[in-house]
Amino acid sequence: MSLNSSMTSTARNDWETPQPLFDCLDAIFHFQLDAAASAANAKCKRYFDESNSAFDQPWTPGPAWLNPPYGDHEIARFVGHAKNEAETSGATVVCLVPARTDTK
Repeated sequence: MSLNSSMTSTARNDWETPQPLFDCLDAIFHFQLDAAASAANAKCKRYFDESNSAFDQPWTPGPAWLNPPYGDHEIARFVGHAKNEAETSGATVVCLVPARTDTK
């Protein structure tokens, strides 16, 4: 499977998870929550969106899928919250984040 290079662009911050990638990981983890989605791109029946904030409610039961909004601050905020959810409630969270190996 290859990813379109435009999907790692910072021109937008709401890239949808490629369905084949999600399907492969879902076969392993059986996700119950999409922690950063919209009605148009949610990968699970239960999802958090801008009107149903991921920061205001528990991420359990899970496991949870997280493809956070791109942008340095948004990724850090979501991943930090995912870590907190894992530490405080034992949530399993799988995150899709870019590997920007060409930058500092």
